[in-house]
Amino acid sequence: MKILIRKIKKGDGEGIIRCFNEALKRGLNTYTRSNTLSTPEDIKEFDKAFSKPRLNEFGFVAVDKGKNLIAGVCIFSSKGHERIRHIGEISWGVHPDYLRKGIATKLADATIREATRRKFVRIEADIAKNNTASVRLARKCGFRIEGIKKYGLLLDDGRYENTYMFSKILTKHK
Repeated sequence: MKILIRKIKKGDGEGIIRCFNEALKRGLNTYTRSNTLSTPEDIKEFDKAFSKPRLNEFGFVAVDKGKNLIAGVCIFSSKGHERIRHIGEISWGVHPDYLRKGIATKLADATIREATRRKFVRIEADIAKNNTASVRLARKCGFRIEGIKKYGLLLDDGRYENTYMFSKILTKHK
C-alpha cells in the first residue's frame, strides 16, 4: 500500500466526505462533532472552502495511490481574529479500512509543520476523554492536556462526554 500525504485541493471533497461517512456508518465517529451523513451539498461546500489558498485554514489528505482513494484527512483552522490570530485548531480522521497504519500521525505531523511554517504559535484540540486513539495521537505529537471540559460533547445516546483540552506550543515568544 502506497500512501501519499499532500495538501487538500479542490475536488477532494467527495473523497473526504466518503471517508467520514464510512466511519459514521460503521459506528466509529462516536466522538466527532457530527452524527449525520454528509450530502452532495456538503461536498460542494467543502470543495468551495478549499478551492483557494487561505492563511487561516488548510489541511492534508492521505491518498491510497493504488486505489486512488482518500484514506484520511487532517484540517487546521484559525478564527484569525486580532488577539487570537496566532492560534489554530486541528482535527483529523481516518477511513476505517486504514486505521492503525500511522496515517493519522503522518497527517498531523504535516499539518503541524505547515502551521509552524505559517508562523502560528499555538495549536489546540478538544478530544473526548474516551477517544483513546486520538488521545494517544495527540500525546505522540507533543500535545499536552491543559484542562478538562465538563460535558464537552453530547453523544448520540444522550450522554455527555468530558473532553480534554489539548494544546501544543509551536514557537516560544516573549
